Amino acid sequence: MQVSTLSADPEAIRIVSFISNSDSITVMARTSQAFGICPVCSTQSKSLHSNYLRQLSDLPWHGVAIRIHLNTRKFRCRNELCRRKVFCERCPKVVESYGRKTIRLQELFGILAFALGGAAGSKTAREIGLQVSGETLLRRIRRTSQAPVEEVKVLGVDDFAFRRGERYGTILVDLEKRKPIDLLPEREAATLAQWLKKHPEIQIISRDRAGCYAVGSKAGAPQAVQVADRFHLLKNLLDGFERFLSRRHQVIAEVFQKVFPLTKGSPQESLPNTNPLPGAAKLLAIEQQAARTAAREEHFRTVKELHQGRSADSRDCPPFEDEPQHGQKVFVSRVGTAASTELSEIFADSSVSALFTETLDRGWKTKQPCLVERNQSAGLSGSGSHPQAFSAKMEGSGRY
Repeated sequence: MQVSTLSADPEAIRIVSFISNSDSITVMARTSQAFGICPVCSTQSKSLHSNYLRQLSDLPWHGVAIRIHLNTRKFRCRNELCRRKVFCERCPKVVESYGRKTIRLQELFGILAFALGGAAGSKTAREIGLQVSGETLLRRIRRTSQAPVEEVKVLGVDDFAFRRGERYGTILVDLEKRKPIDLLPEREAATLAQWLKKHPEIQIISRDRAGCYAVGSKAGAPQAVQVADRFHLLKNLLDGFERFLSRRHQVIAEVFQKVFPLTKGSPQESLPNTNPLPGAAKLLAIEQQAARTAAREEHFRTVKELHQGRSADSRDCPPFEDEPQHGQKVFVSRVGTAASTELSEIFADSSVSALFTETLDRGWKTKQPCLVERNQSAGLSGSGSHPQAFSAKMEGSGRY
């Protein structure tokens, strides 16, 4: 891609003037070749027939689109035996025949297509001032001529997915040059064998462990040595090592107990010996589980002590702002005593809200005016009828 000069080919065209538009720059240019060459018989001609204007797109300048209006000539072919009587002069380094984009712009589209693909390439082109669709970039890839496959001595064979879970193909790689050389539309033994028969120079085939590749390699290249690729070699090694450890788990457990003896009272002592070699992550999980169990037991003791403290008669409202807040559901699930069951039956009345019940539970033996005042200070509405109904239920239960 020639970008060192302002013009695509200074020897073929000459810039005449520039026209600045709101969104682009128009370059007025004309051809400067001394003669034209007939594309059929290659005869040189200076006999001018006429002129015509070609409109081309070129590389952008600092993100501004460039349009070239190229004044091109037509010549008469003076070869009487040539079937072409009039021809247009060619500028092979500037633009293709019947093309509307310069050669260097087409090369830039090819770079974007191969590097980014269709949609991503089109988006990147818009950022630098080019308008091209994703389909155009994909057509550019399809039109690119493929270089002939050279001699391959070490071939890599593996599968790839056109669409994962539905359609798969085969990729062939020259492992010495580390580049793909061909794609096969399917992963069948017959397709691979047919391709290998065209390349008898192959000496080593590094393949996937699939059975179809083994059969195809043997049928198409019997002279080649088949080896597993690096990924499958490491996977085979790992699988074999895991099978070895599974057969020796009793020995590993005995060695582990000798190296890391369990102390009395440790969380691991009560665990069954089903896992012979717990790792650091397993030991950390055991310690965290023991800490959570101790926290729940401590929480249970706190709730039980608070509950027992409420059973004593008190004429004054106790200061319970700093005490832990425990709802009725948490209390019943944690304590699990006969008293909690009776409270659950009392609290089953939906007319008393959970927050109102909790407040009454904290000081239900106090005087009614004190309860009403405390409820109102806590943001609860209502008169003394709710405390009276709650006190009657509590006294009727016989618990307090």
